[in-house]
Amino acid sequence: MTDTLRAEPTHAEALLDGEPLVWKDVCAAVRAAGPLWLTTSDRDGAPHSRPVLAVWLDDVPHLAASPSSRKAAHLGADPRCALAVSVPGLDVVVEGRAAVVRDRALLDRVAEAYAQDYGWIVAVRDGALWADGAPTAGPPPYEVHRIRPTVAHAFGTDEATAARSTRWTWPPPGLR
Repeated sequence: MTDTLRAEPTHAEALLDGEPLVWKDVCAAVRAAGPLWLTTSDRDGAPHSRPVLAVWLDDVPHLAASPSSRKAAHLGADPRCALAVSVPGLDVVVEGRAAVVRDRALLDRVAEAYAQDYGWIVAVRDGALWADGAPTAGPPPYEVHRIRPTVAHAFGTDEATAARSTRWTWPPPGLR
């Protein structure tokens, strides 16, 4: 398995009586969103939520965090996490497992996505991102965490999407 493997859901289920939403369309809507909320677990199991600026590559979220940050420590101890965001017409929650990205080609793509989506210009070196001005990510260097989804939900919040609320599932990480 490579770092650039697409994470296609194996199942989409409408939660009500409408047609399921299309994962790629939801990813496109979320990509244009502002901050997402990352929830991790502290060592005692307490939830820890923080805003993050994630970028979406191959329909999978990626986020940057200093190895000295609490979120990075939490993800290192327990990679299970959730990202949540509201966009026009949808509230989206992605649950998955985080893994640190070291692949130079993927890190270059993440750097390009941060520049395009947020205007944050970063350099890639030593398997991490380097830059100033990331108040929610801690001090550099920034490890990139790829969140491989296990389940995601999009809850419709308007007339056009409410009946199309959808749950997607993915195979366990070892079976992709």
